[in-house]
Amino acid sequence: MAGELESDLPMELAAFKALFSSEKPKPEDENLIFFCQMGKRGLQAMQLAQSLGY
Repeated sequence: MAGELESDLPMELAAFKALFSSEKPKPEDENLIFFCQMGKRGLQAMQLAQSLGY
């Protein structure tokens, strides 16, 4: 999933909602949760989101 964040987070609002049936998180949102079973990919996802301004 972390690899998909690079294309999913910059996605337009309407396209994101159509694809995920959910509102796109805003960079100013305080509670974004990233996780994986072992922890490594969750950390990578968090770092990537931070680099994208989240």
